[in-house]
Amino acid sequence: MSCYTFPRPTPGVTGPAGPPGPKGDMGAQGIPGSAGSPGAKGDTGSPGAKGDTGLTGPQGDAGAQGLKGDQGIQGVKGDTGNTGAPGTTDYTALSNKPTLGSAAATASTDYATAAHTHNPAVTYQTLATAMASHIAAKVAGTYLLGCGDPAAVAGTGTLYPLMLIPIYAADYPTINSLATKLRIRATVTANAVAPTGNFTVGLYPVTSGAGGTGLKIFTVGTLVTGSAASTVTAPAASSIANVAGSDFALPADGMYVLAMVTTATVATYSLVHIIARLQAHNA
Repeated sequence: MSCYTFPRPTPGVTGPAGPPGPKGDMGAQGIPGSAGSPGAKGDTGSPGAKGDTGLTGPQGDAGAQGLKGDQGIQGVKGDTGNTGAPGTTDYTALSNKPTLGSAAATASTDYATAAHTHNPAVTYQTLATAMASHIAAKVAGTYLLGCGDPAAVAGTGTLYPLMLIPIYAADYPTINSLATKLRIRATVTANAVAPTGNFTVGLYPVTSGAGGTGLKIFTVGTLVTGSAASTVTAPAASSIANVAGSDFALPADGMYVLAMVTTATVATYSLVHIIARLQAHNA
């Protein structure tokens, strides 16, 4: 083989750049980078709003009772007081008698009994109260008083109970030499029609009578001397009259009733109420 040397060709001029080639496929994912360093601590946040009050819990059990304390030291007894002056033994001397109110004793056997407003023996005390109604057309006569029922005609049977009053001298002793005295206070009131006639209340002895079918009969005695209250004369329409009798002595032991005596027939449409009180005091 012969040696032959070809001349080196001269480089040509560089041509213009060719258009971009098509986009290549995505390359494989790179290896993850290392974790970054922690960021700096943030500032403390503002306090949140106050929450609502929670429900009250159940009451706890009572605690154990404490121990009783020791008794204190007893105090020192004081000295005995001086002996008082001897009392009097002369109880009959007026200077040793007490007084009643502002009045002085007037006798060695009695205490002062001068009148004063708070002496219960002197003030009138009500022993019994009786009352009744009295209607139109009732004729003049004696009527017995009960406890608010119609007045009962004396001597005839009654359906309603009477105000029976037992009077026994042993129940009314003498006080400070003052004997018991009785009196009657009566109230008579009429409706809008005047009843006509007069009304007088008094104290009468009463005993149980015989007979009476379905009714009770009482036998009424004579008016107790001095017991009649002042008479209410011809009560006016729509009136209230109040009267009181004089003191009278205790009658004989027994049962009594308050009764009224009327002098005329009660007018048509009239109605009368009678209230009578038996009272006592020492005088």
